Parts: sequence; structure tokens; C-alpha cells
Amino acid sequence: MIESTRSDIGGSVSPTEVKDLPVRDRNFASLMTLVPGVRAAQNFDPTKSRSGNATVNGGDGRAFDYNVDGGDNKDNVIGGIVQNFTLEGIQEFNVIINRYSADSGRTVGGVVNVVTKSGTNHLHGSLFSEFQVNTLNAKSEFETVKPNFHRYHFGGSVGGPVVKDKLFFFGAYEHKRELAKISADPIAAANLALVPFADPTDQIPTPYFDHLVTAKMDWRISDRQNMFFRYGRERWLAPNDQGTAGGASTIADLTEGNDNINQFHSLVMQHNFTVSSNKVNSFTFQFQDFVNAIPTAATRFFTLPVAGGGTTTNPLVTFPSAELGQNVNVPQQTLIRKYQFRDDFSWTRGRHNMKFGANWVYLAKLGGFFFFGANGYEIDFFDDPLDIFGSKRISRSPRGSP
Repeated sequence: MIESTRSDIGGSVSPTEVKDLPVRDRNFASLMTLVPGVRAAQNFDPTKSRSGNATVNGGDGRAFDYNVDGGDNKDNVIGGIVQNFTLEGIQEFNVIINRYSADSGRTVGGVVNVVTKSGTNHLHGSLFSEFQVNTLNAKSEFETVKPNFHRYHFGGSVGGPVVKDKLFFFGAYEHKRELAKISADPIAAANLALVPFADPTDQIPTPYFDHLVTAKMDWRISDRQNMFFRYGRERWLAPNDQGTAGGASTIADLTEGNDNINQFHSLVMQHNFTVSSNKVNSFTFQFQDFVNAIPTAATRFFTLPVAGGGTTTNPLVTFPSAELGQNVNVPQQTLIRKYQFRDDFSWTRGRHNMKFGANWVYLAKLGGFFFFGANGYEIDFFDDPLDIFGSKRISRSPRGSP
């Protein structure tokens, strides 16, 4: 069938697909790949390590413009999605990958429009649960022992009438809890075992906890007017998820431990008014707040003397194949607080469809800090401890910087 009234290119994911298709990690970004031209992509930022990511037209996912119930859900610091929503509370969504209309601007990649579920005149609900343990998992071709992994994933939803035909409620909750340990780099551990002030470990705890809540109230004011209020909340923690200065995906000494704490709030109010049989107006207000903190969280400490007297605690000490001390990626923080006012007016006249509107996003808070190893002392060696102590000499001197 040829679409003769619009030129944008994209696709939709229906309520049946959202409900019935198996989704890894129950992240709606995985369903975006059902739309031709969209593919899964690697995450590109510490604040997005578990958010799910997709890409279109060869991009890395930063350029997507996400909207949930008409409210802007785009990260204005580094791009991509800000807040995740429980899959149990999503009704449907569409992805526009090219030729999007003027009201879907503010992007060079693609546009994602998500609609959350609403209550009806009938009380309805759902429950789900997933349980996974390492004893039921298989080893990969690179593993000699099974990683320690436990996942508990559960949630549900409920919706129904408050006042029949007038006022409806809907709520959904989802919790992800992973108790995991991953193997440290054996080469790094072997090198650090020769450093007197190091205490390497072969297992790094990498737990993950995520809470998602969606609450919505719909009010049918009259045959021509309706409005809704929707609140979304997410809080997730992922300790020890930062890599090393040398680019390794895992640390090998718990002096490099870190926390990753993310808190999100989104409140949307929308009022829809049918002015006449051919005129409709929709007004949307949103408040959104995002706080990310990635501080150091070392569980072991050591001190070294510094020039001029005194000592320093957990300085960053690097070797070509290993390191210890304060993680080079911490501390850092991201802050986003936005207020959005949007109005869309649609007018159909004969064979012509016209749309007018305005969208104002006020960023009341946009900032943070990104030190990335610029805090404290750093000592860099050009040789690994296995080479240094194996040859009983230091072939090249270390270099240090405050």
C-alpha cells in the first residue's frame, strides 16, 4: 500500500509486538530493531551502560530524538535516551528514520515516539518474573570457570476505572537485580601480584540494581476534551562498571572501584481539545530531572610518599598491562533538569492537512563535572612488573605527574 498523505520513512511497533515478543533485558530499545534500517548498537557513555542503544543511518545512537507521551526524553549532554520506562507500561511506539516532519525536528538521526498504557473501564493487570543463575549457564569458549551470576527480574502492572467512563488509573513496576562477579584480566593480575603495595583479585563484583515505575491518570472531561498525568521514575546502580586507563573492560585491583548512581524523574501533563470536527489542539507540559554520579568507591587503600614530604592515598599507578589506584574515569557527574511546553494544532480543510505549533524546552540545569583522572597523583611505568622483576632491572624510568 502506498502512503499518499505523508513522506516520512519509518515503522511502528504494535501493542501486540510489545506484549508478546521476547525481549532481552526487557528494554524497548531492543524492539526498535524491528523497524527496517534500525540496528542494535554498543553503549557509548557511562550514564548509558544499561540503557539500551540503537542506531540508524550509520550513526552511534547519540542523534536519536526520544519522546515519551509527547515529552522530550533526549540527553542534552551527550545524546541518546535519558530515562528508561518499564516495558510493562509501554503501549506502542514508532521510529521515524528519515524525512521526518517539522514537528519531529531536533535530530539528525531518527525520531522515537513512545506512548504509555492507560487504564480502561475494566480492571486488568499482569505479572512477570525471570530467574537466572550461573549453574544453568554454559561457559563461553574463553572461560575456564563459569562467572558468578544471579539475575532476579520481576514486575507487573494494574489498571482500571476510578469513575466509570470518566477517570482511569494505570501503574507499572519493574525491578532488575543482578548479583554478578566477572573475572579480572589474568595478565593484569599476574603483573600486579609482583607489586608490593598491590592486592590483585581474580573476581570483580559487578552487581546491578534497577527500579522503574510508571503511574498514569486519564481524565475524560467531556466528549471534546480529555487529559492525562503521567509520572515516570527510574533509579539504577552499577558499581565497578568503569574500565581502565589502558582500555581494559575490567579492573584487577579494588583500589579502582567505583559507584554509578543514576536517578530519573519525568512528569507529563497533556490536554487534548477537539475544537471542531476538523480542528484539534494538544498542549503538553513536562518536567524532567536527571542526576548521575560516578564517584570513586575503593574498597582497598594504599599510600605512597610524595616529594616534599607527606603521602598520597591511592594514586593512579599504570603499567602497560595493568594498573591500580584511583580509577581514571572518576569522579564525574551529569545533571539535567528541563521544563517543556509544547502545543500542536491540527487543521483539516478539504484535501489539505495543516499543522501548527511550538515546542519550548527550557534547560534549567545542564552540567556536571568530568575530571577523568585529573585529580591526584599519577605514576606511569613503561614496562610491566613481569618484565621489570623478570630481568631484575628497570629498563626505563617511570614518569610521574601530580
